[in-house]
Amino acid sequence: MHTAFSFIATFSCTLTSQKVAPLCVSKKALFLTACHVTFIAHLLSRKVISDFDAECLKTIDNRFEKAAKFYEIIVNRKDSYNVVREALEETCQTGALAILNKLGNSPGASQNALQQKWNA
Repeated sequence: MHTAFSFIATFSCTLTSQKVAPLCVSKKALFLTACHVTFIAHLLSRKVISDFDAECLKTIDNRFEKAAKFYEIIVNRKDSYNVVREALEETCQTGALAILNKLGNSPGASQNALQQKWNA
């Protein structure tokens, strides 16, 4: 049974899921990022993504598309870089974590530095 909220979330996500992930996120990072329940729960608990974002991600079945949508959402969230790194580490996603660490140039890279790299 679909509620009005889930319909809106599905409709909105369907419209936006066709966008390409930020250029800085390699295809390898998209394949290595698993947006599963534990990963999303960590991001929700730290208020880096909203309930709507989580519902939107739930509607996407394809793992690659889900990761692309995740990075599309997260790239513009203030102070999200270190939280995403923590979530990747907690969920043993070492491949994706290594890519983000390399992208940020150091484990303590600021969101602004990462934003500059993502938008370059």
